[in-house]
Amino acid sequence: MIDDYISIGKITSTFGLKGFLKVASSGDILPSLKANSTLYLSSESSFTPCRLLEIRKVKNQYVLSIEGCKSIEEAEKLIGSILYFPKKARKSYLESMSFLFIN
Repeated sequence: MIDDYISIGKITSTFGLKGFLKVASSGDILPSLKANSTLYLSSESSFTPCRLLEIRKVKNQYVLSIEGCKSIEEAEKLIGSILYFPKKARKSYLESMSFLFIN
């Protein structure tokens, strides 16, 4: 199952008190994502979908908010988790991004 997904970043720490996460990007997908994108969160015991609510760049990392993570306590539980994006969606997503640059 994990072979159908591509790793796009690792949650390294929390940011603030409202459940924001700092993520170290691995690749070209995370910087180009928009709100309402579906990501998959992998921790030691689970692989679950989550909706991206907000994303911004802060220094060399990305700060993001995901659905269901509203406090620093919830965010701390996710440190070390890996974020994934479906390989099938990657191709169509990148094609839609290249369309923006061509026109």
